[in-house]
Amino acid sequence: MEFWRHKMATYTLIESQTLTNSTTSVVSFTSIPTIFTDLVVRGSLSTTSAAPWANFWMFFNGDTSAGSYTTYSGTQLYGNGGGGSVTSTRQTNASYNTVSTQINGSSVTTNYGNIELYFPNYNSTATKPFSTFGVSETNAATTYLGVSAQQFRGTAGLTTISFDQSVNGTFWYTGSSFYLYGISNTI
Repeated sequence: MEFWRHKMATYTLIESQTLTNSTTSVVSFTSIPTIFTDLVVRGSLSTTSAAPWANFWMFFNGDTSAGSYTTYSGTQLYGNGGGGSVTSTRQTNASYNTVSTQINGSSVTTNYGNIELYFPNYNSTATKPFSTFGVSETNAATTYLGVSAQQFRGTAGLTTISFDQSVNGTFWYTGSSFYLYGISNTI
């Protein structure tokens, strides 16, 4: 008789950061270990932007300067639950990676939106696809949701992931929390 063996994903917290003030524009996870299969970033985020929702920029492997190279592309969908329409955007050969996950700006009733970013096979020397999901939280009639399929065409595995608000001229809001998990597949 043969028994079925199922793979179970094991999540291991690698690092977390919770901001204690609103003067930080770039949050980075550095020295990401290579021992995992995939990576997941989860967060409860807000910006000092007065807008009801905001994007952020993301860079890999220590590059936090917009315009330095063209290795990002992706398709994003975003919309709101207040009867608004769904919008899509496409970026090809971008010099930065805009993540349109609809995190909250500081002007909304509830200040924090939630994100999840998934990086399969992050150690690969080939193109690395990843996905993003984010939703704002508010007590108002309209809330925002954003999802995307993205691609990083760098040839090195991911060793650093940075989340940047400085390109918008804003900062991460006090209490924003970032969590980096490594995923191991075991039998």
